[in-house]
Amino acid sequence: MSTEVTADLLRGWPLPSPAASEKHSRGVALVVAGSASTPGTARLAAEAALRVGCGKVRVATASSAAAALAVMVPEARVFGFDEAPSGDLSTEAAATISDLAAHADATLIGPGFVDPGAAADLVAAVASSLTGPVMLDALASAYVGAHPDLADLRGPCVLTVNPSELALVLDVGQEEIEADPAASVSRLAEASGAARDWPSRGRATCRRVWWRGCWRGVRSPHRPPSGVAGSMRLPATAWPRASAVSGS
Repeated sequence: MSTEVTADLLRGWPLPSPAASEKHSRGVALVVAGSASTPGTARLAAEAALRVGCGKVRVATASSAAAALAVMVPEARVFGFDEAPSGDLSTEAAATISDLAAHADATLIGPGFVDPGAAADLVAAVASSLTGPVMLDALASAYVGAHPDLADLRGPCVLTVNPSELALVLDVGQEEIEADPAASVSRLAEASGAARDWPSRGRATCRRVWWRGCWRGVRSPHRPPSGVAGSMRLPATAWPRASAVSGS
């Protein structure tokens, strides 16, 4: 039996009852995000994880933003690390981030990163130690340009990119992406071994890792196989290797 994942469905899911569960039983998320000039992205990501019911959130961010972020998101434990010249996290933080990821059920990397090179270097430095589900967001996807098969990532992976970021990954002009976004996403999916499920009128379909296909307005005749939609609740053994999501 399949269930379409829609905005109405997500809004209808209640948060876990505090009386029925303890925070450790609701999962631990690691958010690796923000830079000296974009600290708010780490706040948005951490709060999103908490709002969907995650029990514990840990944040790895630029040292210059850590204290303020810890005050803005008091529910999270915030770790500040040395910064690269761009203000992004330095690769010197890789060992500690890897240790934090080892104790997390899922890891998000990339919101608010400003330099593609620094972002790719950091992901490359931690990739082999990430064993659980990973989401590479925004400029963290630059790592995929140099490692299209995602061979160093041992767990399932979600890529969330907009047209300019997808152009960076595929090393093409943004106009080529915008001319045929569905073909561009398919190209990335084939290179990375991602499942190719597509949305219908903005509804999301899932398989192993949440995969929403293309960005708004793009349509595809392909339909997900039976049992795919709603598979955020399926066991990990049912998931494919990687997923690709494109957004605005």
